[in-house]
Amino acid sequence: GARRPGRGPLLRPGAGADPPRGVTRPAVRRLTAKAWFGPRRAPNWGWAPLTWQGWATIGVFLAAIVVCGEFLHGITKGIVEPALVVVLVVVCLLTGGKPGWRRRPRG
Repeated sequence: GARRPGRGPLLRPGAGADPPRGVTRPAVRRLTAKAWFGPRRAPNWGWAPLTWQGWATIGVFLAAIVVCGEFLHGITKGIVEPALVVVLVVVCLLTGGKPGWRRRPRG
């Protein structure tokens, strides 16, 4: 097909719209070239940071929780802290792979 510099092939409308039989598309498309978060090691489930960006995200999250705990009180704190957790989960979804667990190597 025709190519645009640096943008990959041009596709005609509808081309590539459906994945091949037996192949499923991910529920959420990652926004980064390299995954910041990956599956945790067994027995834990969820994400673990894989890159410095993932670790920086965790650091910012923890700092925000500490600041929230020190300076916010009452209902405001009860709204902001869960909202921070939701933001962290969304960032993990958009910059990482599927949550889950990896088996520890035997040996």
